[in-house]
Amino acid sequence: MKNKWSLLFIVFFTAIIFNACKSSNSVGPTNNTGVNAAYFPNKDGDYYVYSIHSTDSTGGTITGTRSATYSGSSAVNGITYQNEIDSLSFGLATQVNISYFLVSGDSVFFGLDTTGLYKLIPDSVKPYISIDSRLKVFVLGFQSNSNWDVFNLGLNFGTYSVPIINVHANYAGNEPITLNLTNGQSNQTAAKINFVLKLSFPGYATTQYSATAWLVQNIGVVKWQGNGAVFSAFSGGGVNLADTTTTVTETLLSYSVK
Repeated sequence: MKNKWSLLFIVFFTAIIFNACKSSNSVGPTNNTGVNAAYFPNKDGDYYVYSIHSTDSTGGTITGTRSATYSGSSAVNGITYQNEIDSLSFGLATQVNISYFLVSGDSVFFGLDTTGLYKLIPDSVKPYISIDSRLKVFVLGFQSNSNWDVFNLGLNFGTYSVPIINVHANYAGNEPITLNLTNGQSNQTAAKINFVLKLSFPGYATTQYSATAWLVQNIGVVKWQGNGAVFSAFSGGGVNLADTTTTVTETLLSYSVK
């Protein structure tokens, strides 16, 4: 059973961690404007550097950095996306990844390529599998008590549906946050978004993992924090379900927004 969960986690969170976003329609990428742009700038040349800090159940720590920049666009499966180039550094090891994102209306969609997952599903099961083709990660212009489904994967038998993976998000209000940037300290007010991922399978207890993102106007995402089962994919090493007590934090160090 652990291998099944590992597969689903890796497929889902590789898309999330490396910020590969996907639109709900066939339009190309557009520059974000108005209140939405304040929380998720998306112009070419926008640049972010985050520190990464991971603590496991024994108290051991791993640290590194992630640099992300927006540069150009790419057509993937008939849809034009903005490119994000991520560089992950841990000690002497560096990994560069190109991922994709798109802002549509008031929402930010992350791409999810389910091709590999479908190849691993037996043909006899495929007709009963339903998988969202996109991840609705943020709904901007935050409203009080707003919440939304990020992602769903389930088994459907006629009118009967069995949820396997559900990721739900909610806007938890604003809170003060201090940014310890390389050019000095900055006190800001951040919108707090909570994510809850539930894994369910008939005959097994439901497993739940959580994560949180903080967004600041005119900057974007300034912090991610969550369970290691979700965020160990930051290192490109997949998801380690053997130690679900691990926590990972990404904190903004510097940025440049046009």
